[in-house]
Amino acid sequence: KVHLAAYKTANSNNLTNFQFADVVNYTTQIETNVGSFNTGTGVFTAPRAGIYRIEGNIAINDPASNPYLITVDTYIQKRPAGGSFAIEATSYFNNEVGNLNTIVQALTMKPSCMLSLNAGDQIKLSAQVRVINNFWYIAHNLGSFTRATTLNIYSID
Repeated sequence: KVHLAAYKTANSNNLTNFQFADVVNYTTQIETNVGSFNTGTGVFTAPRAGIYRIEGNIAINDPASNPYLITVDTYIQKRPAGGSFAIEATSYFNNEVGNLNTIVQALTMKPSCMLSLNAGDQIKLSAQVRVINNFWYIAHNLGSFTRATTLNIYSID
């Protein structure tokens, strides 16, 4: 079986309006196929063909006193060997319904999916925001909720 469990240990990626930001700089907790995950880039490379379960948990935070968040999209992206990254799954938060001045200071998003991967296919997590201010970032924890940003990938066949 292939199994990767990784988590962020520091905040990163100041999020800019309408720009993709990859989730990077992880620490691995479990990596059954050593070398299949690049902790710096956050890219997992499938060591063998199979069906994989991909689970992301992405914490988004803003330390400002009056943070206003409109929307957040988080993505699981796949790059076939020799191809380009494309979105395979997403989770979405929308604060546009009702009062745009609602204060949202932190949240976690959980994109997940099952994919058929060939050996050499790559997976990464990314996020995109639409905000009123640009102080948002991908967080490693939210208060006492440690390891708030995680990536779990495992083969199920």
